[in-house]
Amino acid sequence: MILGLGGSLNVVFVLLFTDRREGFLIQGGYIAVVTAMVVTGLLLVWFLDHPYENDSGSIAPDEMRRSIEIMGLELRRYYDLAPPDGRPETA
Repeated sequence: MILGLGGSLNVVFVLLFTDRREGFLIQGGYIAVVTAMVVTGLLLVWFLDHPYENDSGSIAPDEMRRSIEIMGLELRRYYDLAPPDGRPETA
């Protein structure tokens, strides 16, 4: 919420410095560039805040699952416990 408010204030700040003597295209370009940078920054923060989504570039938890399985096997070997399903261990 604070990032969205800060981004909105940044765009409003650019609007405060509009000059009526300059053309609309130039003023629109200033606003477009600042808005694009704010939106890009917010999207980057959102993407980094959700690393495990099923999107391109996201982190898949495959290696974490494998590590947990290995730790479970090591723990059972250390304490010499039977596997939870009662079948003999094959690994």
